[in-house]
Amino acid sequence: MKVQNTRPVLKGDVRRLSNKKQSPFTPHESSHVASIGPSSAPLEVLSLQEVNAPSPHQEHVQRGKNLLDCLEKMRIHLLHGHPRQDTIEKLRETLKQSRERCPDPKVEEVLSLIEQRSEIEIAKASKKTI
Repeated sequence: MKVQNTRPVLKGDVRRLSNKKQSPFTPHESSHVASIGPSSAPLEVLSLQEVNAPSPHQEHVQRGKNLLDCLEKMRIHLLHGHPRQDTIEKLRETLKQSRERCPDPKVEEVLSLIEQRSEIEIAKASKKTI
C-alpha cells in the first residue's frame, strides 16, 4: 500500500463518502471538541486525596486479610511441626489494634468471625506452650 498524500488533513479536506465505499481508514465527518477551561489546583489536590485515602470499608477488609494471612502462616508452621512465636505475636498485635464498627453488616460479621478464630488459635497456641 502506497501513501499518496502526506500533508495534514484540514477542516475543509473532510468529505463524506457513500456507505458502499467507506473505509475504516478514511476520515468521516469532523466533530468539534469543546474546549476545556482551566482547572483549579485545589480541586485537583482534593480529588487526588480522595482517590488515595482508603475508605473505612477497605480498612476493615485489609484488617481481615492481615488476620487471615497470619492464620495461614500459623497453619503452615504447625503442619511442618514447628510453630513460630513471631507469627502468634503478630496475630496478637493485630487483634489488639482497636477498630470501629464497619457500616456494612456483612463485612462486620465476617470480620468478627475472623477475629474470633484468631483468638481461638492464639489460645490454643498459648495452651501448647504452657
